[in-house]
Amino acid sequence: MLSGKHVLDEGNRSVIKHLVEEGHLLHKHRYKHKYPYDWRSKLPIIIRATEQWFADVGDIRQQAVGALQTVRFVPPSGKARLEAFIKNRSEWCISRQRAWGVPIPALYHQGTGEAVLTRESVTHIMNVIKDRGIDAWWTDAADDNTWIPPSLRDAAGPGYVRGTDTMDVWFDSGTSWTRMKGKDGFGSIRSDVYLEGTDQHRGWFQSSLLTCIANQLAKSSNGIFRAPFKTLVTHGFTLDQSGRKMSKSIGNIIHPHEIMNGTLLPPLKIKKTKGSKGEPTAPVYDALGPDALRLWVAGSDYTKDVAIGKQILKATNGSLHKYRVTFKLILGALQDFDPKSQVPYESLRATDKIALSQLRSLVLTCQEAFENLEFFKAVTAINRWANADFSAFYIESIKDRLYADSAGGLSRRAAQTTLFHIYSHIQSILGPFVPLLVEESWEHCPDIVKSNMQHPFHRVTVPPNPEWENPILEKGYPALMAANAVVKLLQETARVKKQMGSSLQSYVHLNVPGSVNPFQEFGTDELADVFVVSSVTSGDGSHEAPREIENAEWSYEGEFKLPSGEMGKAWIYTPIEGKCARCWRYLVAEENMAADALCQRCEDVVSDLPDSGQ
Repeated sequence: MLSGKHVLDEGNRSVIKHLVEEGHLLHKHRYKHKYPYDWRSKLPIIIRATEQWFADVGDIRQQAVGALQTVRFVPPSGKARLEAFIKNRSEWCISRQRAWGVPIPALYHQGTGEAVLTRESVTHIMNVIKDRGIDAWWTDAADDNTWIPPSLRDAAGPGYVRGTDTMDVWFDSGTSWTRMKGKDGFGSIRSDVYLEGTDQHRGWFQSSLLTCIANQLAKSSNGIFRAPFKTLVTHGFTLDQSGRKMSKSIGNIIHPHEIMNGTLLPPLKIKKTKGSKGEPTAPVYDALGPDALRLWVAGSDYTKDVAIGKQILKATNGSLHKYRVTFKLILGALQDFDPKSQVPYESLRATDKIALSQLRSLVLTCQEAFENLEFFKAVTAINRWANADFSAFYIESIKDRLYADSAGGLSRRAAQTTLFHIYSHIQSILGPFVPLLVEESWEHCPDIVKSNMQHPFHRVTVPPNPEWENPILEKGYPALMAANAVVKLLQETARVKKQMGSSLQSYVHLNVPGSVNPFQEFGTDELADVFVVSSVTSGDGSHEAPREIENAEWSYEGEFKLPSGEMGKAWIYTPIEGKCARCWRYLVAEENMAADALCQRCEDVVSDLPDSGQ
């Protein structure tokens, strides 16, 4: 009568019609309510009452909650969520009606339907499984008496048959801790980390805890109960760029290979080069490989739902390119460096010491983030360091020293020593995120450098040298950057008026209150490196412009705020000396000006070169 009919349409009408015909319908009215649908097929389900197997977990809730007190939760909110589920759970339906799975070892009387699940029957069934294998429960003949314990065999009676219910899959996965062999109070090693989505507070996390506590109770744990995990990490779900949960049925998923091969982003614009034979016949994409996928994951706050889309991946690709450029700059500067000739810390320049202080802060931040499993904080710190501390400050400050100073001189070796320390530590903190790039940076490392250090993946993570902490320079750094920002702004004003091009076509004069001079650790040559200008002079705090500025062809002035709250003043103005043909700084004295004239520094360097007279 009802077979084959849809529940929500003719099925409901047929049921009502039958009840009316039998005189059993007491009342009928329309009621609007939500109806359950299958999450995968999106079709309505049929609700029916059936006999099931339940585990009584009410008596172990207190021990389970107590065991969570020694567990570390990431994020911390996961603890209250899991505790709430456990406290409100008294039963666990452990049976399912599936075509295949781990069977519930129950036997049923063919006459009464009564179930038998005793220590004797289960022990007997386990012995048969050891002999025949678990699949035999399903494949053996239904009347195979081998599965029935001798005490239940009765030739005159209807006999027993094996049940067809399977265990809840959460019971299967929830007992995975039993595979951890060892002696840890209950015969198992506790897992360091359990990692899953927020939905597993009612699934795997909970079933693992409950089965583990039940096992400890059965083995008499002397009142000490422990969860099978030391740390519980919960992550959110992946969303598309519109904030919708990714789903195959919706069709908004992104395949990992699309991120790795770069096809989610627009193709590259290929620049024509001399000798090139036409344009490529197919689009060329910026394929960054698994590193791009790993970096996106590491840079996401996984404790919340994580969005992914073209703009996010574009930023990830930009960061990866920045890391590559950073390694290229460092390796280029280390080509002639022997780590055995490192310059001791006390002989480094102030800018080198600032760079090492910043490196120390970065490494400590990343190591703390790793320890707390907050990898996104490490990625954020690395990106800020790469763009601001390294690229905008340190590399800009040492370019002239690397290119123009004496190859074996103290100044250049000090910069190389600092870059060597940066190279080593950056490899270590980037290794977990972008291992292929780190491996590539090692392959291109000069042999002399390789011979003095281990492969980056063989090193033991160590904290940075405590000697690199420098409170005096760290306190003066904000003032240095404030002055630098004003100098850059004034230079841009001069460029707009076409009074200068390169920043080397300017001199700088600084005036700060004598009582709070934040630049006392810097020499004027080093300040010129920081500002990337030809010369820097400083005054005693007077806001009067020096005579050279008054006589300059053009000049501009501006104020900057010091950490003390007092104001400093900066001037930029026309160089009063000639351009050096080698370093391009305007430091050639008027009486020595010529087309190929060199400044005194470059004269000294060139004179020491082999065959310098030719």
